[in-house]
Amino acid sequence: LVSSASSQVVTRTSRFWFTHGYSSDTNCATLLAAIQHNGSVLNLGFATLPTANRTADNVVNANDTFVEALSFFWRASGRTGEPGGSQSAKLKASGLCTARKKLAVELIAAIANVSLLNTFPGNATYNNGGTITSFPPNLILQAQAAGAGFDAVPIRSITALLKKFNSSGVTNDIHDINGLNECSFQPSKVLRPISQDPMLQGTCPGINNSCIAAQVVAFPNDTNNVFAPAVFTSSASLIGFTNNMPVPTCNGGGRDAVWQIPPNIGTAGRQFTVYTDHSNFNTMLAVWSGTCSNLTQVTCTDQNVGNGGEHLSFNTDGINTFFIVGEGAIGQYGKLKIRVTSP
Repeated sequence: LVSSASSQVVTRTSRFWFTHGYSSDTNCATLLAAIQHNGSVLNLGFATLPTANRTADNVVNANDTFVEALSFFWRASGRTGEPGGSQSAKLKASGLCTARKKLAVELIAAIANVSLLNTFPGNATYNNGGTITSFPPNLILQAQAAGAGFDAVPIRSITALLKKFNSSGVTNDIHDINGLNECSFQPSKVLRPISQDPMLQGTCPGINNSCIAAQVVAFPNDTNNVFAPAVFTSSASLIGFTNNMPVPTCNGGGRDAVWQIPPNIGTAGRQFTVYTDHSNFNTMLAVWSGTCSNLTQVTCTDQNVGNGGEHLSFNTDGINTFFIVGEGAIGQYGKLKIRVTSP
């Protein structure tokens, strides 16, 4: 789809808003001014900014929202944040987390276009396969609803639509819109250092750090040897992880990592065996089936003391998704390594 300019509206792209952060001139169109005009908060659906007091004045205000909003553009979308707002641990984000962060960039820009430039989405149009189509009047609400969901597909779709809206208006200098002017931009060396990522592992989980972010156990095809064993290996550092799954019956557990076997891989009667050999802490294993909101324990084990690893076997039914959960006995954690085999 190709956007076409709508002469009756004015919008600016996300790059404009995230490179025009603030100004001492109160007549400049900036991201901070848009945030202030929006009541100093930003509802992203999956989070409301500010999430915390991020500035030294001990007052939660638009400045806190501003430094958090900047992170979605100036920090890596494929990483999750840490307490304090940095990404120094370089914790990988799940596909859902990454999609939400990319949505936030376009949604924040769209909110700025609506709140500061008075551009109503229903008045803007785009070229939809040769047909001039108006944007949904409730575009912002649709984006917030998508962001609150756990399916990355609609999040990516609404992100693309928001991007079209943000580039749909005229691009000449802003004049006589709330008395604003376009002022000089700011480079990344000015804005990136003050950005602080508000999305921690609990709110924007990393890969395998929750049921919904569970990596699929997929066996590589060996075209040179059709009799090659099916072996899947993976690892996760539980240092930045949380305890998301139910407590298994064989012990108390703790921070956990999750992998999934969907029905198309876990066919009826297929056997799987899981190992945690070479992990650097005392591990335990559990297997659950069902959905993330309705899990039933299949089996669990905590037989070996120390770093010797655990192993267990189970059969899938071709109907349910099965979740493999590795965690530390009595709350221990470290580098978890799993190996999954299937005949």
